[in-house]
Amino acid sequence: MMVLRAALVIGLLGVSPQAVYYAQKEESWEADARALQTHHKREDCDIKEDMGAQEALKRIRTCTEALQAQLQATANGRVQSTEANAAYAKQFQKVMDLLKRLQDDKAMMQAFTEGHEKARSTLIAEVTKIEEDIDTLSQSSS
Repeated sequence: MMVLRAALVIGLLGVSPQAVYYAQKEESWEADARALQTHHKREDCDIKEDMGAQEALKRIRTCTEALQAQLQATANGRVQSTEANAAYAKQFQKVMDLLKRLQDDKAMMQAFTEGHEKARSTLIAEVTKIEEDIDTLSQSSS
């Protein structure tokens, strides 16, 4: 699964990374909606007409406390989600910048040429030094 996601992120399968992100996001939203539907049916918030005033008041307090706790958990989840999305966006931008640099043929060719020239210059300097050493040895033995 991780390899598939990586392939999708760098576009190897011809699917844009945004499409994968939004598809995953929709799946997450659907799961959240199902969870909310399940959590919406709270027994401690179920107040019936035949309950006494004290029991109804007790249930209302319990329900309010439970809903406040759920609100806090939701707020905390939102903060974590926002932070995770920001980190994802930052890493995604880094990958896109790297891909853009790799796709820039002129820059890649220039980098290759510069590296080739440095290697060539180093080798020529070494050969020149060896030739000088050989000449020095030849003159001293003659």
